[in-house]
Amino acid sequence: MNIIFVGISIWLISISALMSQEPSISLQKASTLLDQINTKKSQRPGWDEPSTAIESGRTGLEKLPEFVELEQITRTAWPQLIANIQTVAPSRMSKTVLFLAFQSLPTDDYLQFLDQAVGLAENKIIDKQLLDWALLPWNKNVRGVLAYNYEKPVVKDILQRVKVLYADDPNMVGLYSGVLSGTAKKEMEEYYNEVPTDSRPVPAQQSLSTNSVTPTNTVSTFEKITALPTVMQAPPFSHRPLAWVVVVAIVLIIGGIFARGKI
Repeated sequence: MNIIFVGISIWLISISALMSQEPSISLQKASTLLDQINTKKSQRPGWDEPSTAIESGRTGLEKLPEFVELEQITRTAWPQLIANIQTVAPSRMSKTVLFLAFQSLPTDDYLQFLDQAVGLAENKIIDKQLLDWALLPWNKNVRGVLAYNYEKPVVKDILQRVKVLYADDPNMVGLYSGVLSGTAKKEMEEYYNEVPTDSRPVPAQQSLSTNSVTPTNTVSTFEKITALPTVMQAPPFSHRPLAWVVVVAIVLIIGGIFARGKI
């Protein structure tokens, strides 16, 4: 009997030890993945500056297996990742990539993440621009998440705290007041009910920087909430050697045809 009891005790202790190690393993893995992503993307011009890399609209992150794996980790370990964000993602760029990975979370988890993100901004661990990207995500999985869930207590609390953070910016206070009142949800529902899916225009990008927003009566709350990053223009031929090869090949072929015709 004692042997059985001892065996069960050892088994339970082993299970507990493994469970306690899981969060630590996830944090280490996430940190490693962020380093790998930044290393791969560092060759891209402007990648070291989040506003250039992210607002271009073409991060290419979804094509990286490391980012896909990071998204998978966030779905179960996001509370630990947020609690240890300074260790897991010490640089601003790493925090940005991590926040983008959070956009794959289910709605309720994403709202809880936003609650934590606002706290990070209140404690100046992240800046307002990074918070903006989280509050107004362009990933279709959570796009308009605050507007559609404005009646939930957690969302009301988030919006009230955000209004305090932006107290010196009337335009941003107006934006989040529109979400809090339900105006944004009404505008979004009217838009998506009236416009067929295949013919919906992409809303123009609205800058949300507190230094560059100009108050205007022509931009609705809906347009600001659904603002998508402007698609970055394709790089010039000098940065696309394959395109040069194709062009030169076509020219040579056409030149050969004319030369044969003259002969």
